[in-house]
Amino acid sequence: MRSDTDFHVFNRQLNTDGTATLCKEPFIKKALPKYMLIPLIILIVGNLSSYYVPHFINVMMGRSYVNMSSSLDAKISVLPVFTIIYVLAFPFWYLITYYYLRKSSEHAFRFSLSNISAKITCAVIFILIPSTLVRPDLTGTGLSVRLLSLIYKSDAPTNLFPSIHCLESWFCFRCIYDERGVPRIFKAVSFLFAILICMSTVFTKQHVLLDIPAGIFVAELFWRLNSLHPIRRFTRKLGRLFL
Repeated sequence: MRSDTDFHVFNRQLNTDGTATLCKEPFIKKALPKYMLIPLIILIVGNLSSYYVPHFINVMMGRSYVNMSSSLDAKISVLPVFTIIYVLAFPFWYLITYYYLRKSSEHAFRFSLSNISAKITCAVIFILIPSTLVRPDLTGTGLSVRLLSLIYKSDAPTNLFPSIHCLESWFCFRCIYDERGVPRIFKAVSFLFAILICMSTVFTKQHVLLDIPAGIFVAELFWRLNSLHPIRRFTRKLGRLFL
């Protein structure tokens, strides 16, 4: 039998006479503060729009896709084991994003506005330079091969340059790297995992080599732009509106 306190957390509220009263706060409000709602909506809309809108426009206009593979890409063999890293990118993004957004309203708006600015830029590039690649025929058995085959069937080889996988991973590393109080070991692990994710995009033949630096560059550009003092001041004021 669940007690009434199972879905509540307790906060101390200071009374006017200096005494403290223990009050209950719903768990959902503690886990998802209201200042996170707008940034989350921004991130969701940005992700969906950057993926589906360019593809829809390119198909509707009958655009020709450009294979940006190089001779070096042709020498890279498929390593299905990297499919595990490719898929683990998603929980990596979600956990880091949740951690950073929950820090404060300023953190939440800084991350979401940087992210959607980068995604809009990528969407424009996807339309201007519709890119694709030729995927190899998969051979062999095992979990990683079956998983990669499923990815090939569900994810069309479009919207490749710049790599959103690399962009998102670099954003997560940068927000951890810049955050004070985060142990160096966690910063190092986040950097290593971001690099492994970038590697996984070419070893699974989801991207070509050129897509990696392009994704990192766009992420770094907008992260640095949103670190400028006038923009930080704007995100701070914007965050206060939703406290």
